[in-house]
Amino acid sequence: MNNPAFDLSRSLLTELENQGLDKGNRGELIGMTLCLLARDAAVKKLDNRVIPVSAFIRELVAPSDRILNSKPVRARTPDAAQKSFEDTFCHSNIFFNHFVKFRDRNVINRRYLWRLIARGAAQIFNSASTL
Repeated sequence: MNNPAFDLSRSLLTELENQGLDKGNRGELIGMTLCLLARDAAVKKLDNRVIPVSAFIRELVAPSDRILNSKPVRARTPDAAQKSFEDTFCHSNIFFNHFVKFRDRNVINRRYLWRLIARGAAQIFNSASTL
């Protein structure tokens, strides 16, 4: 994907037209791809695999400080209601390099999740399969 001639959108379209690839019930594949691209861009800029949440958001959304400056819709305290997104998460970092999709609620437990976190796996839960 680092090759300048690589066209991600065309490659995704080609793969999605083939049978056998789980596209997700709600476009999860596209969402995961966008998150991975944003993560990769932030990692490249900062030269660190652990990145601040604000750096990830800056790469994920169109250039604007609107989200980073936004205030919460609900807050537990008046002070928290006045803090921007960026201020709230200023000491928060994220680390992931791939996604794991859950379909079974029984695998969601602390012991299992810690192992996934340690290997850099972001988790996605597909609740549609349990309905």
